[in-house]
Amino acid sequence: MKKFTIIIICLLFQSNAWSLAGFGLKGVIPKELQASDLEIMQKYAREKLDNQPENTVLKWSNPQSQNNGEVKLLRSFNNNGRECRVVGHSVDLKGDAEGFRYTSTICKNNKNTWVNLP
Repeated sequence: MKKFTIIIICLLFQSNAWSLAGFGLKGVIPKELQASDLEIMQKYAREKLDNQPENTVLKWSNPQSQNNGEVKLLRSFNNNGRECRVVGHSVDLKGDAEGFRYTSTICKNNKNTWVNLP
């Protein structure tokens, strides 16, 4: 699997779902990656890692796209009193032996909702 890290600059939409256009990957997004994959990855990064220690790894799979991967809590920290975390994502794509990896940084806003840091 190719290893590369990309700091994600995501746009937050009213639905709170990540969109392919808002990923900031500038053409690196594989066509096999579905919006439903991103929603699952977001849920794991934002909800399932709550109260977990650093280096926790959670596996996910999407029966719809047949893609799967892992999210790993790399670091938890406070930024101006806001809870934040750096999450590593490893994605195995159906039909792509290489897959890809990236890192996202998220923080809770003043409404206690997770948002992506620019």
